[in-house]
Amino acid sequence: MRIFCYTKEFPPEEGGLETYAHQVVDHLQQFGHDVLVAVRHMEGDEEFDRHSSLRIERLKPYFKPTALYRAYSYWTVPRLIQRHHSDVAFLPYWFRFSSVVPWFARYRKLPYFVTCHGEEVAFEPGRLSHTRRRMMSGLRGALRVYTNSAHTRELCLSHGLDPRRVEVMGGGVVPEDFEVEASRVEALRDHLGLRGKRVLLTVAHLRTKKGHDFVMQAMAQLGLDDVHYVCVGRGDHEATLREQAAQLGLADRVHFAGFVPDDELPLYYHLADTFVLTTRDTDGSGRTEGLGLVYLEANICGTPVLAGDVGGVREAVEDGVNGLLVDSSSIDAIASGLKRLLEDSSLRTTLGDQGRRRVLEQGFTWEAVARRYEQSMLAALQEQSESRPRMASTSQGG
Repeated sequence: MRIFCYTKEFPPEEGGLETYAHQVVDHLQQFGHDVLVAVRHMEGDEEFDRHSSLRIERLKPYFKPTALYRAYSYWTVPRLIQRHHSDVAFLPYWFRFSSVVPWFARYRKLPYFVTCHGEEVAFEPGRLSHTRRRMMSGLRGALRVYTNSAHTRELCLSHGLDPRRVEVMGGGVVPEDFEVEASRVEALRDHLGLRGKRVLLTVAHLRTKKGHDFVMQAMAQLGLDDVHYVCVGRGDHEATLREQAAQLGLADRVHFAGFVPDDELPLYYHLADTFVLTTRDTDGSGRTEGLGLVYLEANICGTPVLAGDVGGVREAVEDGVNGLLVDSSSIDAIASGLKRLLEDSSLRTTLGDQGRRRVLEQGFTWEAVARRYEQSMLAALQEQSESRPRMASTSQGG
């Protein structure tokens, strides 16, 4: 297949959506498909693109007025598709300007596929703004809509999408990328001053809904002086979290690591005794986690997880199998879960070992995910091809 990928989220920017888009199309290219990625310019992209095996067409960064950028995208994207002679288009995430693909596909009969991750479809059915109406029209026109979890699939179906066209693809990791030398982990431990300490880790944007604040309050409640908390990630909430840590008397036990490059991130997962991410719905929107790739990343390193029992997290974390699920709106519940994991090394080892096996044996690798994409796309195209003659025959036979 000649696959045209139009996306907003892509490396070198960091995040789950960026990882998802890159890993799927990169593996599809490894499988022998011809992939062209169209994505906006961003800081550091020249270095990334130079080392990437993908063909990447960098578009102008977003500019205002929005209507003018939309006109630019409607002029540029169709020409890239035509120049590439694409067989299909793929939208790994629906964003504001994605509608150019359904618009062009309608006139050129170009099959296209869309992936939903949860947040974009987490709204009350029937309450559609103009932007959401445009998105739902695009989803209805897709040959297949893919989701990262069964939870996200149910959200899609709640908006009336055809269940025969909505398939769960999941998410994954590249296991080899998380193999590190023990000496490097110990060097990081010394660098952070964590020798002889028990370590909690969160890898996430510093936002209220990610639950860093409740984890710190749970730490203060437990009063375990040898427990330290490492927060990897950046975000607007950092100053507030630092202030809260100081107020709780945890300033010397909460470490804000900031942005950590992908090649160093496995060191942090291996360093941690427990990975904790207790996302919660802070505004009543239902937007929590569609899946949560970081839970899988922790598990492939043999690290057990404590997670909020919300959204698609239940598909990444099985309670008592690879981690513990708790009520993420309750500080007491978080504290209880942390205490159970921190004080039972045997439980941590069991959950960590089972988590690693689960990732490897249940298809939570990017190679397996991309194979599911490939097989589904090819099957959908075959089904579409076979249906056309029958439709023509029926109409002629009256």
